[in-house]
Amino acid sequence: MTILNTASDGFFNVLIVLHRTVARDGPLDRDQLLRRCRTAPDADDQRLRQTLLRWTQLGLFQEQDDKIALAAEDRDPDRLPARCRELLLCEDNNQNFWDSEGTRAADFTRALAFVLAQDIYTADFETHASVQALEQRQIREAGHRILQNDVRWNGLRFWGDYLGFFWVDHRRWPDPTAAVREELPAVFGSARELPAAEFLRRLAERLPVLDGGRWRIEVESALDSAAWHRPAQDNLLSTGLSRALWRLAKPGGPILLDSQADPMEGRILQGAGGRHWRTFTHVLRAAGA
Repeated sequence: MTILNTASDGFFNVLIVLHRTVARDGPLDRDQLLRRCRTAPDADDQRLRQTLLRWTQLGLFQEQDDKIALAAEDRDPDRLPARCRELLLCEDNNQNFWDSEGTRAADFTRALAFVLAQDIYTADFETHASVQALEQRQIREAGHRILQNDVRWNGLRFWGDYLGFFWVDHRRWPDPTAAVREELPAVFGSARELPAAEFLRRLAERLPVLDGGRWRIEVESALDSAAWHRPAQDNLLSTGLSRALWRLAKPGGPILLDSQADPMEGRILQGAGGRHWRTFTHVLRAAGA
């Protein structure tokens, strides 16, 4: 188990302290870094050490001449969530995808892809027991079970909130609005407008736990079609991604959803009960976004 085991592999608030210290003062030797990050001179630094080790393995921190450093492009504290997403979802950190050992981030990636594949309006995400029951119905092979204890579930909620994949509004939703918003500059690049299919392809490359993404497809292939139902049409988006795009396209939001061509070429936002919110063929960056 990797970052889902927060007790041994760290909380994001610990990571933030380590990151800001190295970005401001680094490179630093390990002991010097830990001393600067302790809450008190005699405080236990075990959690600092474990978090530093894990995020060095994942590729955020670098060891150079016995010192802890950050690449120049990784020093911006505002980009830390985006960089964490990139590292956690990259291929190198998800080798041996279904193995319980020998992988750095696959347990997190599997769990995130699983919850984002669900109908957010009918699935119950309030407790580990309800999520575990969902897994037992949908995942055919016991060896592919994902959130097998409340430690993993609490770790997913903790990191999912920070990385922009959950939203709390009366209850916690698997809702990637924040993550999608932060990836929009990379998705659009220099373009101001993209066909819907191209926009979604680029988005799935950046966030491969979303519709059409590599890890999402991998997890969906393990689900029992008798208990988990994929969208009824190929161009119908999942409820979680639909909600995110709908929110981002509200007046004043960073994108516009437009219909410029044959609706058969478009994509459909899916609401509760499978209802069609709207069809769009193009995604535009809003003025000033």
